[in-house]
Order: sequence, then structure tokens, then C-alpha cells
Amino acid sequence: MFYRDYMDYHSDRFNDFSILIYKNKSLVGLIPANIFENSVYSHQGLSYGGLLLETNFKTTFLEEMMRSVMEFYKDNGVNGFQLKAYPSSYPQCHVIPYFSIFKNSKAKIITTHKSLAIDYSKGFKFHKTKLKHQRKGLERGLEVRLDNDFKAFWDKVLTPMLKDRFQAKPVHSLEEIELLHSFFPDKILQFNVYLKDKILGGITIYNKGAIVKSQYSGTTLEGQHNYAIDVLFMNLIEHYKNCGTQFFCMGTVTTNDSLGYSPGLLKQKQELGCSIYEQQIINFSWHD
Repeated sequence: MFYRDYMDYHSDRFNDFSILIYKNKSLVGLIPANIFENSVYSHQGLSYGGLLLETNFKTTFLEEMMRSVMEFYKDNGVNGFQLKAYPSSYPQCHVIPYFSIFKNSKAKIITTHKSLAIDYSKGFKFHKTKLKHQRKGLERGLEVRLDNDFKAFWDKVLTPMLKDRFQAKPVHSLEEIELLHSFFPDKILQFNVYLKDKILGGITIYNKGAIVKSQYSGTTLEGQHNYAIDVLFMNLIEHYKNCGTQFFCMGTVTTNDSLGYSPGLLKQKQELGCSIYEQQIINFSWHD
């Protein structure tokens, strides 16, 4: 997600303010970011971000590094930095002690999202309802295919579903996701589920190696009646377990209402074997 080939697909939407950090002419870190109204954000067009390191460093060195970053920000009129941290299921989440290295700034946790993921090392269990749905769906002839047919999924499933249910559009247009797939053909994949060659649902996978994330998922009304999305998710969860993946991540269940999350979506993902992890959005400010 931090490759320029990925980030620049939406470069027209953000004022990029990514920085490279050097010590003695050697690159030691970078921060993918954008700037908006005198604040820097660990890139708002990405699911997470922050300080990226090639290797682990002692906290004292990180503090020195961030003092230089903050001075650079101040010299450029920046008043604060908003971090969209890794979900706590990601190993990178525990590498950098942000509250320590930003110790000379005012820190505030703006919100904490519920992120759902399966840690294969801890085991998982499908709910009996999901197992029943899987059995019925397979009995009716559902077939899962890795065909990378983004067009069929976007045009016949995802876009109509988001429009009907939420009056929304996918974050990525069809042209954008196909372009990204062409850049990363082994990392961005489209699995679809069919009944007699008719597409009923799909899941877009971001394969990050140790971590696999379902970026988009959706089903048609006919697909709902035939348990298409359960069959597809359970197939992929088992598939990536057998591939030696560490985590299968299903993203957050955040909503804009007073509760802040969707109980129904949370239940669905827990019944597929997920546990709840946290993803914090933290603001660091040094403006008087």
C-alpha cells in the first residue's frame, strides 16, 4: 500500500506530504502522508500508515528521528500530525512506541475502530449457522473461482449493492482497481462465486504476505438467498490457512451513527471466526 504505484492512483485527491528520513545519507525511515489545513495526516487515502522503518531501532533513536521530523513540520507551518495506526492484529502495530517518540507533543486518541481478523496461530471456529449456510450453498451448486473478473463484480454486484443499501459508491472505481491489479497482479485478487455461471457475489483480496485482507465483499439479492458470501468467505479463510498466512483481516465495522459500529456486521464477522482488534486514530499537536 505504500508503493507509489499504489498511492498515486488517487494523487489528484490529496496534497501529498510524504517524507523520507535520512541519517548520514542513509535512508532510515519514511512517512506516507498528505497535508490539509496545516495538519499532516498519515495518508488519508490509505487504511493505515505512520512511520515506516527498514529495521527496528532503539527508542532513543526514534525520539531523535521524530524530533527532526517535528522540526521539519514546524518549519513548513505544520501544526500537528494525525496518525492512522495499524490495526492491533498487525505485527507492525507493536513495533513503534508512538506515545513515547512524540512525548514532547500533546497526544489525543480521536477514535478507536473495531477491526476484525482471524489469527490462524490461535485457531478459529465457524459458527454452526455459518456451517449450515456453507453446506446449503454448496448443495445448491455454488462455485468459487479466482478469475480476477473485477468488471463482473463491480458492475453486477458491488456498485448496485452499495447504491441500493447505502447510497454510496466503491472507494475505487472499476478503472482504478483494474489499474492497481495490473501493477500488483499477485497481490490484488478477485474471487467470485457463481451459480450456473451467474455471478452472485465476490471478495476483493489484498494479499500482503503474512496478512490477507478482504478489501471489498458483496452479494446480490439472489446471492443472499443462496448464502453466497458465507460460502466464499469460508472457502477463502480455509484457503489462506492452508497457504500459511498469519492473519485473515476483514477490516473495520465502523459506522457514522451514535453507536459507532454495526452490530450486525460485527456478529457476522465473529461468526466467521474473527476476533476484535483495535485501530486507533491519534492526533499529535504542538501548536500553542
